[in-house]
Amino acid sequence: MAVGDEFYLRNWSVLVAFNAAGVEPASAEVRRAVDWLMARQHGDGGWGESGESYWPEGQHGDAHYSTHRDSLALLGLMAAGQSNTQRLASASTTW
Repeated sequence: MAVGDEFYLRNWSVLVAFNAAGVEPASAEVRRAVDWLMARQHGDGGWGESGESYWPEGQHGDAHYSTHRDSLALLGLMAAGQSNTQRLASASTTW
């Protein structure tokens, strides 16, 4: 598993747990996780990171694409009730 995969895996796991526990999608906790994922999505819909992108001053989303990361991000967003988001629906499935 690559460095970035762990962050996506943890984010997905938390969003699925929030969903199972009945935490509202509009809650601050869910919004923070969704915002983190959406901030790292490329304009063409994919998610790709390098190890450097996880440093506070690093650039996000500037590295290799990974279908593993894409699927974790999409599953997390779906668990957070974001599957109808236009940007998500069009860009991620097109990529």
